[in-house]
Amino acid sequence: VSQSRYALGVGGVCRNSPGKNLVYALMHKIFYRGVFRDSRPWITLKAGQENGSPIPSTALSGGISAYRRKVLKAIPFVPEEGFHMLEDMHFSRNLIERFGPCLWINPQATLQHFPAKEGRARLGEFEKRRMEEVLRFYHYHQKKISDTLSFFWLCVGLTIFSLLKSCILGSHKPFFGHAKGLLNLSKLLNTYASRDLKKTK
Repeated sequence: VSQSRYALGVGGVCRNSPGKNLVYALMHKIFYRGVFRDSRPWITLKAGQENGSPIPSTALSGGISAYRRKVLKAIPFVPEEGFHMLEDMHFSRNLIERFGPCLWINPQATLQHFPAKEGRARLGEFEKRRMEEVLRFYHYHQKKISDTLSFFWLCVGLTIFSLLKSCILGSHKPFFGHAKGLLNLSKLLNTYASRDLKKTK
């Protein structure tokens, strides 16, 4: 990276990522806005069309990334925060909030990801957990009104996405799981509010 003094984290591209799908990448680009912005699907889609130079990114994928030592000293991984799907986005956001834009993706560094079935939630649970983690991410990173607008806009997008997924798979589970996640929002918001209140005392 020619601007190496600004590169605190460098990642690569997952060759069999959903981001290789144009519809997925477009929906991601449309609905993941503001504090949720994630440039990885678009970078993944374009990988191989570029000249191979590193590309600035808003996030890195945990399985194919490397960070300077000072990053890991300054920003620890905290399993108790409860992230799984959005753990890499959460860590990347913490990093950018602390150091500014400093993440790059090298499109020539690639891998294929073959997740174990045992480590993946069932269709309904997967969408429910995704919605809950989106709220958790919002709770940790929202700072202004536009972040709240981005959150509700993403909720719209994920509703559309889960409905499409149900239609494609011929199963009601993705949409019903997403709906359960939405119904849990008020309960989770009250939980986070109670935790914040305890911290201020």
